[in-house]
Amino acid sequence: MNILLIKQIQFAISLPLSIAINKSMETSVFPSKLKIAKVIPIYKSKDKQSFTYYRPISLLPRISKIYEK
Repeated sequence: MNILLIKQIQFAISLPLSIAINKSMETSVFPSKLKIAKVIPIYKSKDKQSFTYYRPISLLPRISKIYEK
């Protein structure tokens, strides 16, 4: 979900999201869909053909970042 969209609908989703976050904390269960990250390799230097010269960057869902804060 795009962060600009989240900012536009923040007042509409704040109550349901806070209920979900509180329920998650009460049960000590983090939603498995929010654990999935998109991993993108970023080139560092030297040989572009060798995977050892890349570092992974994990892109997490925006909602999971809200949970974390």
